[in-house]
Amino acid sequence: MLFQTVYGVELEAIYQFIITTVKHKSPVSVRLVYQMFIEQNPDGTTVGTQSIDDALRVLYAAFLIEISDDQMVSCSPTDPPFCSQMLSAIRALEIGTLPARQPIDQLYGLLLTELFIKPNTLFIMDVHTAANQLAVVQAHGGLSREKIQAWKRVMEFLGVGRRAFNGFQCVYHPKLIQVILERWDHPHDTLYQFLTSHLARYIPFATYSGELANAALIPLLHLQNQGILTLSSLQDSPSPAYGGSAQYRAIQKATNSYD
Repeated sequence: MLFQTVYGVELEAIYQFIITTVKHKSPVSVRLVYQMFIEQNPDGTTVGTQSIDDALRVLYAAFLIEISDDQMVSCSPTDPPFCSQMLSAIRALEIGTLPARQPIDQLYGLLLTELFIKPNTLFIMDVHTAANQLAVVQAHGGLSREKIQAWKRVMEFLGVGRRAFNGFQCVYHPKLIQVILERWDHPHDTLYQFLTSHLARYIPFATYSGELANAALIPLLHLQNQGILTLSSLQDSPSPAYGGSAQYRAIQKATNSYD
């Protein structure tokens, strides 16, 4: 299950260890993961395996690893940044293109979409209460405060937003958008095509009205100011426009951004 008491950093560390070991054709066991990531006390005892078990459960729920007979761990070694892999899995589970191992896993990405992106909301003070007001969350029996706290920590680690004043501010980190942009095969296209065929594979972007949510628009404008990309109007283009009065219809990577 994705809703485990984790922080995010341990997910990437464990995943990278598994990938590196598999690339060297070495078997990976759960016991080996314990040995690498559980600190021993001076008397030889350990603090327990719960945190590692929770991290492995999250990676398993996201289909980033497989666990056989509770012993052996495997994965398909890949090079993309962990944040994009994890968010792609969360998004696929939400929209159903990846069959969830447990139905509640679909809620992980849905919270982002329904609470922040669709209503174009940048900040929620009490995410726990807001989440449990959603009918789909109620249908799953609700989410505990502990689960919501873990969700906020992981979303912050992945670059979706940040925890602030005990609540959560949802503005995609420019580095996250840049990572996703780097994985785009086109040097330029309509903004509509970039958003719907590429960005949406990782994170939601559309408000209820179909506009580009501020959580995604703000980092795009920041990257434009940094010279990473260019947004333009493409006058007379039939493509949908975004950004309010700016009427952005096209996006282009800077030719020297990835040297």
